[in-house]
Amino acid sequence: MKDVVDEEKAERQLAYQRAVRIYERRRKVGWTLLTLGIAMAILHMLTHAKAVSFFFSIYWADLLIGYPMAGLFVLIAAMSLGQLHPSERKW
Repeated sequence: MKDVVDEEKAERQLAYQRAVRIYERRRKVGWTLLTLGIAMAILHMLTHAKAVSFFFSIYWADLLIGYPMAGLFVLIAAMSLGQLHPSERKW
């Protein structure tokens, strides 16, 4: 009987440790994407201020690159940073 309880406890502990690793990885990805999004916003402002120029029209850059990438970064960062820490979950 004690062996069964110990095995269940070990399995829960392994699941918890795995969840913590996944959580930490998601946090790193979230902060990285948030940093990239901020850098993209700064570059975007500089481009509109004509401090930096690209080879193509600024309007096409906004429509094809700027807005979709900014939205994607925000969405993925929000999903990554919005996860509960494994210690806050019920095990």
